[in-house]
Amino acid sequence: MKKTGLFILILFLATIAHSQNFSEGIITYNISITGKDAAMVKGMMPNEYLFYLKDEMVRLHINGGMMGTMFGVIIVDPETKISYILQEEEKKALKIKSENNDENSKESKNVVENMKTTEIIAGYKCTKYKMTTNLEGKEIVTFYWVSKDFNVKISDVKNTPGVSQFAIEGLEGFPLKVQTSINEQGTSFDFILEVVKIEKKKLKDSMFKVPSDFTIEDFDFSSFK
Repeated sequence: MKKTGLFILILFLATIAHSQNFSEGIITYNISITGKDAAMVKGMMPNEYLFYLKDEMVRLHINGGMMGTMFGVIIVDPETKISYILQEEEKKALKIKSENNDENSKESKNVVENMKTTEIIAGYKCTKYKMTTNLEGKEIVTFYWVSKDFNVKISDVKNTPGVSQFAIEGLEGFPLKVQTSINEQGTSFDFILEVVKIEKKKLKDSMFKVPSDFTIEDFDFSSFK
């Protein structure tokens, strides 16, 4: 189940990576869990994502649940194309090594379909897409509601693990709502993200850097097997 949680995060980051034209500010996503086993997994899942964006720099705050405890803050360096998980209490940055890309990319195959229906989300007209992913022989269905009217400019992080291997071709626009259906080991639930606030504001460059007093270590993907 931990690996499924990591996959959901990775999949979401992938959709963000190919958007354009939002220069600076904060995007807040509310997270809800529904379905048969929602109560069982809510303790693991976060309740909010906060995306801090400035030019091509990205900082993600994962708030709540076990995933919030494990990941907390993630930054993406647009120059090196490397992601870091910041563990602020330990003053440690976990570097996600690029060689994990090939291993993880072999695990999934995506099929994207435009459902040709629209919905207004956060004041923006969105088109619904369905993506079917085969992950280690398991089928995961994700629905995206994406807007061409609201785009985010973020570096094309081709070498960033957790992003490039799930780069999703066929989504035209920025996702304002994402719904992933999970059925794993007899546990069934839906993981839903939806934008609730879009705030344009000035942000300090230091928010997007590994602090100088942090030690850097490699992130161990095997802990999510």
